[in-house]
Amino acid sequence: MADWPRELIMNYLKTHPGSVCISCLAKFIDVPANQISMVRHQLIGLEVELGLCSQCRRTQIVMKSA
Repeated sequence: MADWPRELIMNYLKTHPGSVCISCLAKFIDVPANQISMVRHQLIGLEVELGLCSQCRRTQIVMKSA
């Protein structure tokens, strides 16, 4: 798998404070949500938890840069 989705995800999370859900992240970086779901398990320096998305304000699985 190419590195570009990983780079887009980490760059976004490093430059935007707060937690974001996969759906919102997909919209912001223009990468399909299923692709984000697949690579999030491979990212180092990423916190994943059940929490409040800083964008849509829904409680769900969110990610943030550690």
